[in-house]
Amino acid sequence: NLVLFVAWFVCSSFAFIAYSILMHGSCGQTLGKQIFGVIVLDVSEQPLKMNQALLRDSVPLTLPAVGVLIEIGYLLSLGSVASAWEEQSEAATDALGLIQLVWFVAELATMLASAKRRALHDVIADSVVVRTRLMDASPAPSTPNAA
Repeated sequence: NLVLFVAWFVCSSFAFIAYSILMHGSCGQTLGKQIFGVIVLDVSEQPLKMNQALLRDSVPLTLPAVGVLIEIGYLLSLGSVASAWEEQSEAATDALGLIQLVWFVAELATMLASAKRRALHDVIADSVVVRTRLMDASPAPSTPNAA
């Protein structure tokens, strides 16, 4: 059934980004950040607000939304205009891929240029990622030689 497929496609396309926004907005961390001992905070080091979590993931949310609209349009046009839509769909998908590449490079460049290693999404949301626990930098205690 086309309706069920489209519903599944939309849900699966946004599941990860929804998880990221909800976890950052509610507790400042995804499960991975909890495991590695980091948290996302406001630049004033106050808890992140939901609107900041949404801003932080606004580009990763927008790009799949455009992709989903393109794919749904293609699915609904399967008929007399399918070949024309397929060409437009491929061109739009290629453009989205290029935009994602540019976004990745911009994220990397801003992170490398920032003293606090803030990526572009952190600059947009006025957020910063901080450690919740210090990494143990001291050498492991040596065991006495049993001679």
